[in-house]
Amino acid sequence: MQIALTISAEAVAWYAAIVSTASLLVSAWSAWRDRARLVVTARSGYRLQNPPPGYSAEKIYLAVSVANRGRRPATIQKVWLTQKGSKRKSGLLLHDSIRQGSAELAEGKKVDYLLDQAGLDLDTLRGVVAEDLTGRLWKGRVETSGT
Repeated sequence: MQIALTISAEAVAWYAAIVSTASLLVSAWSAWRDRARLVVTARSGYRLQNPPPGYSAEKIYLAVSVANRGRRPATIQKVWLTQKGSKRKSGLLLHDSIRQGSAELAEGKKVDYLLDQAGLDLDTLRGVVAEDLTGRLWKGRVETSGT
């Protein structure tokens, strides 16, 4: 006894459409999940205890952190502060970002930069920007501690 199984061309087309759509969705989700996601924050009012060479325990610093929350590594080239009212893509470049050189951030890693807060008017700062080697700008805000 032989059983003949016939599948229509329409059924095959529907199956192919469903499988290819599911494959597209999985690929898009995987690419979205595996991107670099940098978080840039700046906080004022930090003092250093037992400071490393080049820093002082008497000074108050603005601490800038750049963290990679994504899965793809990113390399930070430079970091700067932007001022309110300025429409340019420039600002106050952080010396530490030049002195330390490019910083490669793997998944879950961060890099910190310090800026002497003396003579810096925190009320005029709009935000902080980190630029990676591809030229992408990652923006964050400046949080003041009230000091």
